[in-house]
Amino acid sequence: MAQSEKMEQQGGNLSKQSPSTYYLKFQKMPFEEDLFHEFKGHKSLSTDQLPKWTQATKWERGSRKAVSRNLCGFLNTGLGGTVYCGVLDDGSIVGLKLTQYQKDHVVYSLRDLMSRYSPPVPAHRYRVRFVPVLSSDTPEKDREELASVDTRDLVDEEERKTEHQLRTAHYCWCDKDAKVQYANGVIVTSYVIEISILAWNPDAAANMGLGDFLNLHPIHSDEDGKINFRRQARLFQYSLQEIASLTRFEARNRRVTIIDRMQREIAALKQRLPAQNNQVRNAADEGSQ
Repeated sequence: MAQSEKMEQQGGNLSKQSPSTYYLKFQKMPFEEDLFHEFKGHKSLSTDQLPKWTQATKWERGSRKAVSRNLCGFLNTGLGGTVYCGVLDDGSIVGLKLTQYQKDHVVYSLRDLMSRYSPPVPAHRYRVRFVPVLSSDTPEKDREELASVDTRDLVDEEERKTEHQLRTAHYCWCDKDAKVQYANGVIVTSYVIEISILAWNPDAAANMGLGDFLNLHPIHSDEDGKINFRRQARLFQYSLQEIASLTRFEARNRRVTIIDRMQREIAALKQRLPAQNNQVRNAADEGSQ
């Protein structure tokens, strides 16, 4: 299992320590929402997964917004960022109860969502992790063992191949299966779902050809055709004129970076050339003797 940063209790909050594989329930994250971090108490990835009772009406604001907006914002800064599903706005860790089938559903939903962006987001640009949330009363000696349980070993692999119902707020078969498990007294683990957008690396081989001729990061619109940008802990929708201005600014910065690198490489070559020329002349002199 991939590891997250260990969180040790200090005054009711959490601080970053050595790597671990779990969170403790009702503790708080060691950072607030900012340019790189967004907290969500739900797992509705796209707008079509939002229940009707959470959506905005003519008279009321919506009580829930899709995770997609934030992922799009992280993509369009080029800096990346992470959405933590199962964490409240104040940073309190509550977790989301998920069976293995429901975790599979999240992965499929994310993959489907990224394919609906324009341009589509390739798989190497994002990742998802399910980090268990344990009770604060769990003895410390037992925490790592509990967090390391692989729920894939506890389910039917053939049933995992069953197609999931995506792009809807209605229950999927995996949700109905989870309700049956709850009713039968099965203890289902809670998780924080960490969905990360990786920072754009213009020099990475996997990113070659995805950007423009300077290989700037692409600007994406989400599944609703909206172009979001992350600015501190908020999202903004830019006009085409603003996007053009931002692109020109980033292009200038990228050109400066490329020119600086080329100048350093040229300077290094100039330093090596005299030494190489001397070696050639010495070899020629020795050959003529």
